[in-house]
Amino acid sequence: GDCPFAGACNRTCGLCDAAEPCAGGEARDCDGRCTAATARRDGCCASRFNCASHDFDAGDCEPPVSNEEAPASDWCILLTATVCPPSAMTHTVLRDAVARRRDYVAVLESYAASSKRPLVVVENSGAHLGELRRAAPSAHFVSFTDDEVDASKGKGHAEHRAIRRALPALQRCRRIVKITGRYFVEGLDAVLDTVDADIVVQSTPSPWSLGDGVLRSEVIGFDASLLDALLGGQDESRGRPAERALFEGVQKLERAGRTVARFP
Repeated sequence: GDCPFAGACNRTCGLCDAAEPCAGGEARDCDGRCTAATARRDGCCASRFNCASHDFDAGDCEPPVSNEEAPASDWCILLTATVCPPSAMTHTVLRDAVARRRDYVAVLESYAASSKRPLVVVENSGAHLGELRRAAPSAHFVSFTDDEVDASKGKGHAEHRAIRRALPALQRCRRIVKITGRYFVEGLDAVLDTVDADIVVQSTPSPWSLGDGVLRSEVIGFDASLLDALLGGQDESRGRPAERALFEGVQKLERAGRTVARFP
């Protein structure tokens, strides 16, 4: 942004001569600006240090890689992951990055051992994915740091943004089954073999209700072209979380002639 002290050493705007040392507790970020130094090797990616000159936040960030694309398939599995959720993100019970990474590794190992379907993982905090890659060597990964997400709209909104980011990696998939990344669905391949619908939702009722209904959103099967119609417009701060948006989207699409089935 504009700084009234451009060209001068001003710590508020961060425009200091490169030869000037930063204040105590500060370090130069990827843009050469003095900023608060974060803990290194804490397992979470600090985007301002996510560059080669900082060794991608001392190895906490996933280095840039070429796009990974899943092979053609009737159904592809998409796991959504957030190793380090933003502090402002609502309804996030488990925040410990080590525990979350451990859960993701266990789930990936289970899918790698039990499913023949193409597997794509999208992670939206930019955290290093080495352990996850080793857990499922044949999986395809999409990594980015979503610094612009509005946490007040809820984690379902953040997940919708992550799914959209992953769509290029899924372009050869006829349909996608999105699974919140710390969930393992036993016997998933056998279930998908029997399902032929545009949209597949969970049969397990939600533990809570809103208005005339909600639908659980941990597992959703859908034609990729229907993503925004199913999950768009979420905003928890206005009483429209993912579960409500999904309920309304499914009803509208079913009235429009789309086929809807339920997972057993």
